[in-house]
Amino acid sequence: MRAFALVVAVVLAQVLLAPKVVAVTGEAIFAAVAEFGIGSGPGQVTYETRVVSDIARGPQSFTVGSDGSVYVLDSLQRRIHIAKAGAVTRTVAVPQSAYLREIHVTIDGTIWLLDNNDRILSLGSDGRPLSSSQLPKGMRAYDVLRITPDSAGPALWTRGYRQFSLGALPATVDLAETLNDKAGTFGGGIAAADGVRWSAHTEGHTIVVGAASGGSRIVVTPQTFGATAQPIGFDASGLFYISVQDAYTSGGFIRVEETIQRYKRSGERDGVARLPTESFVISPHRTAEITSDGQVYVMVPAADKLTVYRVDLGTTYRSSVARSSAAGLSQREDTARAQSIGFPLRSRRLVALRASEMNTFLWPWHLSYNFYSSGLPRPLGTAPNQTQLASDGQFIVGIPYNWGGFDSTHFSDGGWSHSDWATWQAFDGADGALNRYYPQPGPVVGNTQTDVLIGSAGIDCSGYVYAAAGYTSAEGPKKSTVHLRAAPGDPYAGWDAGAYDNVQPMNYFVANNDSHVFYYEYRYIDGSGISTLEAVAENGAPIQGAQQRSRSLRDLVVGQWQHRSWWTYDPGQTYAIPYTAPTYGCFALMGVRGEMVWYRFSTAGTTVRLTEITGGDPDLFVVADNGGVPGTVLLGSSWHVGQQDESVSLPAGNYFAYVHIYATSGGCVTWRITW
Repeated sequence: MRAFALVVAVVLAQVLLAPKVVAVTGEAIFAAVAEFGIGSGPGQVTYETRVVSDIARGPQSFTVGSDGSVYVLDSLQRRIHIAKAGAVTRTVAVPQSAYLREIHVTIDGTIWLLDNNDRILSLGSDGRPLSSSQLPKGMRAYDVLRITPDSAGPALWTRGYRQFSLGALPATVDLAETLNDKAGTFGGGIAAADGVRWSAHTEGHTIVVGAASGGSRIVVTPQTFGATAQPIGFDASGLFYISVQDAYTSGGFIRVEETIQRYKRSGERDGVARLPTESFVISPHRTAEITSDGQVYVMVPAADKLTVYRVDLGTTYRSSVARSSAAGLSQREDTARAQSIGFPLRSRRLVALRASEMNTFLWPWHLSYNFYSSGLPRPLGTAPNQTQLASDGQFIVGIPYNWGGFDSTHFSDGGWSHSDWATWQAFDGADGALNRYYPQPGPVVGNTQTDVLIGSAGIDCSGYVYAAAGYTSAEGPKKSTVHLRAAPGDPYAGWDAGAYDNVQPMNYFVANNDSHVFYYEYRYIDGSGISTLEAVAENGAPIQGAQQRSRSLRDLVVGQWQHRSWWTYDPGQTYAIPYTAPTYGCFALMGVRGEMVWYRFSTAGTTVRLTEITGGDPDLFVVADNGGVPGTVLLGSSWHVGQQDESVSLPAGNYFAYVHIYATSGGCVTWRITW
């Protein structure tokens, strides 16, 4: 991980609360209310500067009590700092807890916590442990957006915008369905002060927050196409607060601009503030807190201190989003390069399928896989978590993590994966990496530490990305993250996707310090974050190996992630070179959920139609052609459920239309478009 300049400093003795200044016009006003030094001493918060995962860890959440006290989780030290009038008044230790993720304080001073072991803890106002319980089966800590007040007491907001009272948690929940709700519907929702339940979904470029009962809708129009928007709170007067994260690329690196936006129930935005996310050196779970009286607080972790600000929202903000010019959106030729390095660039759909097969691959575990072929046992502390408590003969899902590993399931184009430094075609088949030794010992399955590499089976982060792309080479079994982030002149690097200013499905992100790499799959329909495909060894990860994972866009900022792609953008995939005539077929329609296919046209007045839809559910959206780039205002949309025809009627003008692939049925999505 990157080396942070850790400043060992005590909390400021006094940071006076500034008088409230209402920002009637102009940009937001930030007033520091608490400041914490970095370290493990009294009143300091700790950052983890060297971890096996890709993201440095540290304080994950904060909250503000009814008396104005600021509660900050020192997640790694398993303690809570409580500050008032700028000074730490006390520190509460949290016994028998894991890495702390979320905090909420009730009016009576009870402290509610969530840790990464999926446990809900409560402490009295004096720090006494009161209760400990597990989240329901089917819900993990990363599914919980926040602990929040409710009329019946503290409640959980989860992805998919489900709300669960802590006093009446069910034994089992199914959150998977909520992440795949059809656009245009609002599920159970989260409750405002008046009891009205709200939810969110994406409609092409825009994100709509709406009442589950119908009627009220707030349309959020982000600046970038990879953006998410997450409802984060209400106040007693009924105003609605939303965190909007815009992802863009600058100089090849991913950037995320986060704004807190306040809306009236009518849908009118009446307040906004851009957070100083360029100061973030960790990726907190919660960065903003909204109190019932409409006070906005934000937590900003910088390299030398962590600061909590009270923010008076303004009416405007100075955006940092960098947009590429139309001239910069040019197609590159990569055919010769692909042939020269020995692997064809396959469709995004096939790469997603390869990655998914690694995530869901079912294989049998045997206790002999804990031993080398020499009979020596595995070193302590190196086994991936899904094998640590497995019994002999138990089936395990997901290829396990292995530093230096390049294993995967077999595909029709032959054996291109490696294990134990030998080619194989199936993970557990008769000639596979594992069973060619069974029942004799070896090879060791999975290693989560860098000091044990030789003679192991499994996959690491870069091996996962290469394997999904179908990479082969006579030079060795795999390439490292160094090659994945290398300049485009390196024959093994992907293209710099920054020139296109467009986060596309199955582009990949690689940390500048070579610690991790993963694919972007799609953004969640509910706006709460993104889905990634990756192999990780992070402590606390559900699987230390191949998996689908939930992340916030803000995660991509920490560690200086580079945005790269195996592919150039073929015509129609982006507004770089959109189609200028109607097309039909599968040759450019990759079938990856979330991908957009663009068209550009002029008309004297017409109806744009999608017909003959097969293989999934595409939706149609139209924006203005502003001299070579799309406008930011959605002019028309059609997003019927399933394979129904889509159409948008337009007056005379110049337009971009894009078809957003909402869902696939396992194959290629096709349609005919006419105008």
